[in-house]
Amino acid sequence: MKQAKTVALILFVLVIAGGIAEQVYVNKTFSDFQGYISYFEEGLNGENLSSEKFEAEKFEAWWERQLDVIESLAHSRDIKTATQEIARLRAYITVGNAEEARVSLIALEAMGNDLKELLTFSLKHVI
Repeated sequence: MKQAKTVALILFVLVIAGGIAEQVYVNKTFSDFQGYISYFEEGLNGENLSSEKFEAEKFEAWWERQLDVIESLAHSRDIKTATQEIARLRAYITVGNAEEARVSLIALEAMGNDLKELLTFSLKHVI
């Protein structure tokens, strides 16, 4: 009986530790996501978007690396939509269309906030 309690306690601690690690990952990921958005908001004020092209490609590649983990945490259509919007942002920057890129940034900021809320633990999700 004592062994069963010990195993149960160990499993409980592992579940709690996994949940904490997940929350740290989600917060870091969407903090970085917001960092990219802020960078582009500042960068799109200029007329020359050539310096933003590399960052847009970097942002898209970074997001692709995050997808496996994010999709394993929750299945949401918003994840695919964010992926498509990031590709759109890169395309608009590549062709020099700052106005459409700004529209994409507004959409991405909202998606990032929604996805972070979806993936983070909150008592309102439990109750």
